[in-house]
Amino acid sequence: MENNKSSNHKIIIGVLIALLLGSLGYTYYNNGKANKMQEFLTEEKEEIQKELDAMIAQYDEAIADNSALSEELEDEREKIVMFRDSVSNLKKSNKSIIRRYRKKISDLEASNQDLFEQNEELKAQNAGLNSDLNDANSTIGNQNQKIDSINQYNQELNNRIGEGAVLKINTVKVAPMRKRNNGQLRPTTRQRNTDALRVSFVIAENVLAEEGSKKVFLQIIDPKGNLIIDKGVEKLNDDVTEIHYSDIFDVDFVQDKLEVISVIDVNRKEMNEGTHTINVYLDGRFAGITTFELK
Repeated sequence: MENNKSSNHKIIIGVLIALLLGSLGYTYYNNGKANKMQEFLTEEKEEIQKELDAMIAQYDEAIADNSALSEELEDEREKIVMFRDSVSNLKKSNKSIIRRYRKKISDLEASNQDLFEQNEELKAQNAGLNSDLNDANSTIGNQNQKIDSINQYNQELNNRIGEGAVLKINTVKVAPMRKRNNGQLRPTTRQRNTDALRVSFVIAENVLAEEGSKKVFLQIIDPKGNLIIDKGVEKLNDDVTEIHYSDIFDVDFVQDKLEVISVIDVNRKEMNEGTHTINVYLDGRFAGITTFELK
């Protein structure tokens, strides 16, 4: 009888030991699994922070370019900084939080792409405007220093070069004309026969520019740097610089390209041999320049 009791005790103890070992093994397994999950969530959190830091650096670079979209870029950068700080301050994380953060990053990347594409487009436009400005400055630099207004305008253009809605014109053409007895005009190259100047150019298409009436005024400069025909004075967009002009008229701009032609009567006695200059101002800004020769 005693032997049976002893045997039963051993069986019970063995079962308890097996259960204890199984429980310890299960606990160890769950703890290991939990640790791996926590390591994964921690790595995900660090990766999200790195991605956000990379986005912030990208915005810093774009803002440093003096972009026309600097204000919008700074606003978006501030949102990303706040989001990154909230991730950094997160004490505990789980799969649900990580998924939500991943979704937020995906939305930010889509928004960033649109904004940076706009920024690159404006940078390309500004590069074209800078190229045009350099060409104009090179030509104007050869003119007589009496035309101070042109230099003043160049400074204004430098200050406003980022504007994408500035109207631009294609190559300016000038044809000296002789007036026959019947009133008809015929081309000439002779100073003593020049009774009029036919000036033509095309205003380029610009969907960013405002539609409506645009003022055009022209300067005719003789080889000595003097203005030929002084019909009046106009101010540029800075409301300070004043330009004396030889001709002035309005054109109706509707965002599509527009051909412009002006015929200016001149006194052949006031025309001189040599290189003359035509400066074109459009909508309160310097727009183009060309020269022509008289023999």
